Amino acid sequence: MYIDFAGDKLEVVDSENGECRSVEVFVAILPCSHYTYCEAVWSQSRQDLIRACENALHLYGGVPMAIVPDNIISRPP
Repeated sequence: MYIDFAGDKLEVVDSENGECRSVEVFVAILPCSHYTYCEAVWSQSRQDLIRACENALHLYGGVPMAIVPDNIISRPP
């Protein structure tokens, strides 16, 4: 599974306070099938990255042999 954050951010309305906020777009792709998962997250923090990966794996219904990041700043050591 290849993972990365999209280069452009999206703007969303925060339901808690009604303010516009920028969000990151997490993208996961299974390379053989091109099955793609996208999720808006508040930041590129480790917590948001791990949660988005978990959500992608739940959608895919399994775990790939490898998770390959592409220059992600928050990648775990």
